[in-house]
Amino acid sequence: MKRITLFLLLIVLFSNNLFSNSNTTFGTPVKYICGYLCDLDMDEKIDDIVVYMQGKKDYLLFALLKEKKDYRTFILSKTKRIKQIRIKYGPVVEKNSKKNTNKMMGWKGKSGPYIAIHDTKSIIESFCWNGNSFDKYQMDYSVKYEYDGEPLKYLSGYEYDLNLDGINETIIYLQINRKYLVIGLFKEKNTYISRVISESDFGGVLVCEFANTITSYENELVKIYACPGPFISIIYPPSAAVSYFWDKGKFNEIWTSD
Repeated sequence: MKRITLFLLLIVLFSNNLFSNSNTTFGTPVKYICGYLCDLDMDEKIDDIVVYMQGKKDYLLFALLKEKKDYRTFILSKTKRIKQIRIKYGPVVEKNSKKNTNKMMGWKGKSGPYIAIHDTKSIIESFCWNGNSFDKYQMDYSVKYEYDGEPLKYLSGYEYDLNLDGINETIIYLQINRKYLVIGLFKEKNTYISRVISESDFGGVLVCEFANTITSYENELVKIYACPGPFISIIYPPSAAVSYFWDKGKFNEIWTSD
C-alpha cells in the first residue's frame, strides 16, 4: 500500500512539473503610462491615438493617425525623465523668451488640438499637426487652454520579437470606438511603422507564445500550420482562440479553436 501511495505521489509531482514547464511565458509587458483617443488631424473623427510608455532607456511619446487600414505613426519625443502628457484644444501660442513676445502658431492662428508635454505646471513643448507631419513649439503656458481627448482604453501590451529581426516589436491591445484592436509597432531605423494585427467586436486576453507548428480546429477540421516560432494569440472565453504569426512580410491568422 505504501509503495502504491508513493508511486501515485511521484506521478502527481511529475505531472505538476510538466504542466508548469508547458506554461512558459514569452514577451515582456509594456510599461504603459498613459494614452488618449482624440482628433489630432481635424478630420472630425475621434480615431487618432496618443501613447506614452517607458522604453529601455527613454520615455517614448507616440502619435498614431488613423488611415484607411492602418495607422501612420510618429515618435514625437524621447526623454530621460517622465513627463505629464495632455491633449489640449486652443490657439497654439509660441513663447519667444529672447524677445519676450508671443506668436500664434499652428492651425493658421485658429484653435485646434495639440499634444502638450508638461513639467510640473509649465508646458515644455507641444506638437501640432500641420497636414503632413507634427510641428514642435515652445509654448506660452500662461495662455488658457481647454482639455481635449478621451483617456485611451488600454487593455494590455507586450514587447516581443515577432519577425525575428532581433528587435522587439511593441504590441498593444486597445478598445477603440467599440472595437478591440491589436496594433504592432515595428521599429525601422529611426522611426516606427504600425500595423493593425487584429480587429474584433469582442474583447479577449492577449498572450505571447512560441512554437514551430500551430494546430487549427476551425469548423471541425484539423490542420497543422508551420510557424517560424514567435506568435501571439487572443483567447476569447470560454473556448475560442485565434493566433497570429509573422511570415513572408505579413501576419497570418489561424483560429486554433472555435
